Amino acid sequence: MIYCYNNKLFNCRSLTFVKLRQHGGKTRQQVRTNIFDLPWQTGVVAEIEVQPLYKQVGYPEKVWVERWQPGTKLSNVVETEVKEIFVIEGTWSDELGDYPTYSWLRYGSNCPYSPASKNGCLIYVKTYPANNTTRFIVGENFRHPWETDV
Repeated sequence: MIYCYNNKLFNCRSLTFVKLRQHGGKTRQQVRTNIFDLPWQTGVVAEIEVQPLYKQVGYPEKVWVERWQPGTKLSNVVETEVKEIFVIEGTWSDELGDYPTYSWLRYGSNCPYSPASKNGCLIYVKTYPANNTTRFIVGENFRHPWETDV
């Protein structure tokens, strides 16, 4: 779900992205953060700033937000894990096309691609091993978001 409240790009103040039931189980830590209030870290590539969101010992998934500066281009990127990308703002591109705001992409492990952003973008990124067979199964403890104190 995406909630938008007066964010500059969308003529609103803030953007709230909620990925419900991303990880199952009671041993997962819950993460709530406002990426607009935290300092950005320089990524492996200087034109890409990073905001880490989730990484927990004992679990393979990693989640973060990247802020790509206008004109950023990478060539022949090959990931060792599955990579999911959700475009929060702007347009993210690869050799197959342009992906505007609200686009969701999934690249398999060992899948080469050449990402770029002509005008800059903000993307949500999640990685996990291709052989990860752990799945979230809704069980007897399942509650809808409106039934929780979250």
